[in-house]
Amino acid sequence: MIDGMTPAAAYISIGTYALISLAATLLNTAHAVFVLLKNPGSAVNRLWSLAIFSLVVWGCGEVIMRSTDDIEVAAMVNRVCGIGFRLLPAFFLHFTLAFTEKPQFRKRWWMMVIVYCPALVFSFLQSEGYITKVTHLPWGYASTPGEGFLYYILWLESYFLWGLYLCYQKFVAGRFRRERKQALFILLGVVIPLLPSSIIDAVLPLLGIQFVRVSVVSSTITVAFVTYAIDQFQLMSLTPETSAKTVLDVMGGLLAVTDPSGRIVFTNQSFKEMLGVGEERIDRLRFLEFLEDGKELLLGAYENASAGTRSILSEVKLRKRNGRTFPGLLSVSPIASDGETVGFVHLARDITELKRVDQAIRESEERHRTVVETVSDAIIMIDENSKILSINSAAEEIFGYPVGEMEGQQLTKLMPEYLRHVHEAALKRYLDTGKKHRAWDGIELPGLHRSGKEIPLEISFGEFIKDGKHVFTGIVRDITERKRVQDALHQSEKRFRSVWENATDGMRLTDENGTMIAVNAGFCKLVEMKQEDLVGRPITATYSGSVKPDEMLEKYRRRFEQREIETDIERILTLRSGKTLYLEVTNSFVELEHGKALLLGVFRDVTERRLAEQKIQMLAHTITSMQECVSITDMENNIISVNPAFLRTYGYEASEIIGKNITVLRSPNNPAGL
Repeated sequence: MIDGMTPAAAYISIGTYALISLAATLLNTAHAVFVLLKNPGSAVNRLWSLAIFSLVVWGCGEVIMRSTDDIEVAAMVNRVCGIGFRLLPAFFLHFTLAFTEKPQFRKRWWMMVIVYCPALVFSFLQSEGYITKVTHLPWGYASTPGEGFLYYILWLESYFLWGLYLCYQKFVAGRFRRERKQALFILLGVVIPLLPSSIIDAVLPLLGIQFVRVSVVSSTITVAFVTYAIDQFQLMSLTPETSAKTVLDVMGGLLAVTDPSGRIVFTNQSFKEMLGVGEERIDRLRFLEFLEDGKELLLGAYENASAGTRSILSEVKLRKRNGRTFPGLLSVSPIASDGETVGFVHLARDITELKRVDQAIRESEERHRTVVETVSDAIIMIDENSKILSINSAAEEIFGYPVGEMEGQQLTKLMPEYLRHVHEAALKRYLDTGKKHRAWDGIELPGLHRSGKEIPLEISFGEFIKDGKHVFTGIVRDITERKRVQDALHQSEKRFRSVWENATDGMRLTDENGTMIAVNAGFCKLVEMKQEDLVGRPITATYSGSVKPDEMLEKYRRRFEQREIETDIERILTLRSGKTLYLEVTNSFVELEHGKALLLGVFRDVTERRLAEQKIQMLAHTITSMQECVSITDMENNIISVNPAFLRTYGYEASEIIGKNITVLRSPNNPAGL
């Protein structure tokens, strides 16, 4: 209670302070909603509304603190609602970046970190009670500086000064009077309440001097200035200037306005982005600096403007700031006022793609002419009466007539007699009904050679309308060789199928995943399984349960992909029945279309041969190990082999005795005939 006041007077004073704060808060709320609804799609409007809403949150806290008698409620409200005021500098600075059109800052992530990170830190400290605390004053509870209040005030003042400086720049450099007025009213609307608020709500509390807080109320001054600017100067509204600027910025062409000397005074956003112009002062540049060639033409347009010359249009080469060039179509038009040329409008368009398309069309036409004359297929164009309008030289090879003898003749000349009336009837029916009797692509029909011999042809038709008349184009291919190849292929397939089905060796086709695509009867017999139990299953299906199928398939896939599967190998296969086979395997890749391939494996059972070889090896080992002398001779008694015991007994080296006749071992003491 204030000294000298009665209890009733004190109560009335406190209620009045709260009511004043409430009125200011409601006014701020209405203003924020009004601005947002004025142009919801504008970032400027949204950011300004956020800044005012942060004041609304703070103002609600002021109202509650001036109305409550509970210090705990006041402290909680101070910590929570005070966050609104901690966010205010960040919202205001972000607003000024958008309002003053600073995309080089506003669109950079690191700039948003600079803008909002301190606000989040101070908001957290506010919620913990480090920025402001509460104290009871005659007009109710109020915020008082905490440990971090000074740092917050320094940050607040620096961000507001930064934002005000940006607005001042816009005020000085504004191109339109309306823009300058808008910047001026934002400057006044922020500076006028900021000065007393900084002294009363910041400096004095830091010095320990308590005075009625005025920030919430003084914010209504900002609302008044901004509302007036909205009403009188279309601040944060869709104006002709902003609409025109938006249209110019989003248009695809490059727009630059210069003074009579060619110095740039305005460009659209496309000009800046395409030519690499940064945020340097645009009035320091001349349009000529962006021309690689065509400068003489432009200078001529400048000089002749006074003579009443109208717009000029010319193809030029434009140069970016980094030195790269591109072709453009440039239009230069003088701007006249009271019969005097006051500037020029330069409208340029990047025609790189147009040039590419034009070049592609010319090349396509050239290729078309080349193809028509060099292709091995006959290309025939006929009219509605089946008269040949044009025909290429390939038709000479197919039909045997010179081109001159076919042009102007009826197409039926190139058909067997029995097909001519069919063609004429089909053409008439199509012209009458517009319905095709059969598909026009890949039709196989016989043609008639000059010699009278029929030739198999494949024909595809197309049509277009010229001067209201149908023109038909036919592409005719001689498929004599294809027919011969097809017949040969058919015979080859029959032979392959015969080999596949009747071969005693097992044959198996597998894909890149190790799945069996096909197996022949020999393979089924070899692995003792039915065909339906093999096709579509992995190669591991034929092995006994002792193998690790996942490892085997992974190894197969890796080798298949790298084409490292061995061509000729010997393999021991243990079947599911437990039976062991010795196999000779020959692998070869069968290349298909689109980079696909299959693996053909041919399996020959050599189990009996391997077992016989093992028996022979065992017998040889037995002979070698015997202590008795053993020699093997041919039919003429020439020694082929002897065992170690033989060599030890007779004292020979193997090289000395092999190939000798057995009679060299005969002792002279042996009886005759032994």
